[in-house]
Amino acid sequence: MKPFSAAVWNRMVDELKRWWPLGFEGADAGVWRHPWFTGVSWNGDERRWEARVKAGFVNGVDPTVGVVQRDGSVKAVGLTEVPAVPLVSFRVPSPVPKFFVALGVQAGPAVDGGALLEAAQIGGAVAVGGLLGAATSTRLLRACDLVLHQPRPKTELDIVTDGLGGAAGTGAQFRVRYVGGVGRPFVRATSLYRQVVTGDLASLVQGTLTDAGEDTRLVATVFFLGPEGVLNEEVVVDETWTPFVQHGLFWNLAWSSPGLVYVPDSPGLRFDLPLAGGVAQPVINQILSVVNDASSAAAQFLASRRAEGRFWSV
Repeated sequence: MKPFSAAVWNRMVDELKRWWPLGFEGADAGVWRHPWFTGVSWNGDERRWEARVKAGFVNGVDPTVGVVQRDGSVKAVGLTEVPAVPLVSFRVPSPVPKFFVALGVQAGPAVDGGALLEAAQIGGAVAVGGLLGAATSTRLLRACDLVLHQPRPKTELDIVTDGLGGAAGTGAQFRVRYVGGVGRPFVRATSLYRQVVTGDLASLVQGTLTDAGEDTRLVATVFFLGPEGVLNEEVVVDETWTPFVQHGLFWNLAWSSPGLVYVPDSPGLRFDLPLAGGVAQPVINQILSVVNDASSAAAQFLASRRAEGRFWSV
């Protein structure tokens, strides 16, 4: 029998651990923790806050967390192994939830919390520059988000035009290609979650909005309430702050992306647009009708070939 190498053996053990049952709970076993339940604790050795997410599953697979190893490399560790997610970047939440207003945080004006703060790493903790309404607040508030990412192919669009315009008109050809593939989901912490916006036809054609190549969901928002009376201009989110978690997911998820369209040597979509050349209004109206028909055909063509997926609870 050929012996296993240490690397192969370690991979086998890791895979077995990932699929091994975590345990069994009875109905009266105490407080039930739903999937994606997030706990937050202070790491005194690293001088930082860390989150641990109870394993939720996407299509039966637990997402990973990037864990920094001693040699500086990053290893993808599944949520079933309860890895720590460092919380090192924060924002000033706006608007402030009423719960925290009642605890002494000033409501403040509606501003972009992500643009208001610039976080800097100082001695393992996070120093946050900037203060929102310190004159009347008795406590400060910071927040960060945990986000679920599902990698998928992204759609890229090539547009080739020909013709010189004028009475001859202009032709356009659309070609769609897919870059990347479906990957294992992962969870990351960020100061502010911005939901991926699906681009419309105009933004794709103009190149003002590209496909991100992933679908996302907000797992949880972690708020940190500062000590009463501490209103420094340089705020360190340390062990004196109190964490509060607002959950965004409660059940295991299914995810699906539309089937990718592949046609060998496909010419894509082509249409020709004649130009007016200074002729009368009836001819212009006819040209506009051709343009509208071409725009509708292009929109349907792109909509059937977008790779955005969707999540739903199971």
